[in-house]
Amino acid sequence: MFKRIVLTGTLLLLFFASVLYVAPVSFSGNLLAAVGGSPYGGRVVSITRCNFGILVRLKPAGSSPDTVMWTPGTKGYLYNLSAPPKPGEWELGMLGGVSTCVVGSGKSLTTIGSGKTILFYGSSK
Repeated sequence: MFKRIVLTGTLLLLFFASVLYVAPVSFSGNLLAAVGGSPYGGRVVSITRCNFGILVRLKPAGSSPDTVMWTPGTKGYLYNLSAPPKPGEWELGMLGGVSTCVVGSGKSLTTIGSGKTILFYGSSK
């Protein structure tokens, strides 16, 4: 009888410990899904001005994409409240859907590239 109580108590303890461990991880995953984005970060290597934004090339940190798109609706935090990224800055933020960089006008529109759209970011400068 004593062994059964100890076994039940151990199983309950393991169950609650696993819930306490997994809940914060799944909450942060759900939060990212609710925001609708994925994190990114890295140093800005170059920018290309487009008709409707700026194509930003990054030296990525970790598994971040190397090309992202800044649009006038992007929210900036820290030092860059609404200004577009500049080469040499470090950025950290969230990405949304894909945007395409188009330059030119009329019949001479040219697609330069595309990248995920920056939803919001903070920069080092």
